[in-house]
Amino acid sequence: MAIRFTVPKKKNLPEFSSPREVRNSRIFGTLSLLLFFMKIVAPQSRWPQRAAALAENLPPDSRKALGFPADWREFDLWKM
Repeated sequence: MAIRFTVPKKKNLPEFSSPREVRNSRIFGTLSLLLFFMKIVAPQSRWPQRAAALAENLPPDSRKALGFPADWREFDLWKM
């Protein structure tokens, strides 16, 4: 990604730090930020579930290349 977002501080948005900090260097971080905004802007949207389903269907090596940690479903942002 050419432009990286600033990871919110734990005290302001703890969702980005649990179980550990979401990194902004790969697409996983960007998708996590989009997920956070979608839950606010359009809580009725099924986008979060569809994005998670797409990620689950990727081969593990592809998920890793996109920056998804092995325990990505344990991140507070990705719990549905």
